[in-house]
Amino acid sequence: MAAVGASAKAHGANPVSGDEPGRQPPPRLVRALHHPLVLAPARLTLSALVLGATFVAGAGLSSGLLAWALGAFLGFFVLSTDRRFLLLERPEPARVPAGATVERWWRVLAADIFPSTAGLTALAAVALSTKPVLAAVLAGILGGMGIASVIGYGRVTASERRSGARLYYEHRGGRKFYEPQ
Repeated sequence: MAAVGASAKAHGANPVSGDEPGRQPPPRLVRALHHPLVLAPARLTLSALVLGATFVAGAGLSSGLLAWALGAFLGFFVLSTDRRFLLLERPEPARVPAGATVERWWRVLAADIFPSTAGLTALAAVALSTKPVLAAVLAGILGGMGIASVIGYGRVTASERRSGARLYYEHRGGRKFYEPQ
């Protein structure tokens, strides 16, 4: 984990310790840009690998591509219409507190690839031996999730440019924070 920039240190003299009664430890943050930045390539790569494997396993070109397109539409549609993400618009983010640390990109990938991305890949691997077209649908869902991640990256980048601040969120707590650029 890396400490958040100098502005976080300037907004509170001492990091808050978890040992003090009634005090919470400083949050462990994720840079909002890192989530889609690390998940998009992983999802798109896995999608392409599984799609290629479906053809090796016997799926016809047209049925495999059609199944992939259907899965991509479903994966993208489900992620883009998930109402939970609308909650990210509220409340207004707070400044990054002193002592907060930021998770490294590879920890974000390791934590967020489970269960959806890894689970779909495992299901697709199982389906390859008996139902290669089903594996192509699952590969498409991974591809749709990757496309949604690319669009999410664009949304976060635009939001950071508009606000002039880096955006963070608490990985398991959901609170939002910002740090001026």
